[in-house]
Amino acid sequence: MTLQPPRVHGYCPACGHDDLWLSENGLIVCNDLGCPNPTAAVEILDDAETEHIVWIRVYTFTVRHPLRERIGDSLLACPLDEHIRASDGPPYSLGRYRVTSDRLGSNWTWSFLPETTDDTSKETTHAQTHS
Repeated sequence: MTLQPPRVHGYCPACGHDDLWLSENGLIVCNDLGCPNPTAAVEILDDAETEHIVWIRVYTFTVRHPLRERIGDSLLACPLDEHIRASDGPPYSLGRYRVTSDRLGSNWTWSFLPETTDDTSKETTHAQTHS
């Protein structure tokens, strides 16, 4: 008798199928043969970042929202995008920042991150608060 690996409740973030399994080494993998990225769940869960990451560019900006904002669609009501758009220009110098807020979302702290790494331990120590 062949033992089946344990099923994992949920949907694959890469293909949307509900064919997730727990591998022998503890990884959540999609078992659907047509899945373009069977380890997508592992890649997403392996990212330890829990705050907003903002890239300020010359004429635009990009916000990578924390995964927790997918719960209950709070991403759709995130005040950071509106806060940045309401500014007269970029809130800070061009670059990549970790942005945190108080519980009300009214005070934002911007910590510059080097472009060369995704290692959150290498952020610079000068955090700036912008209301």
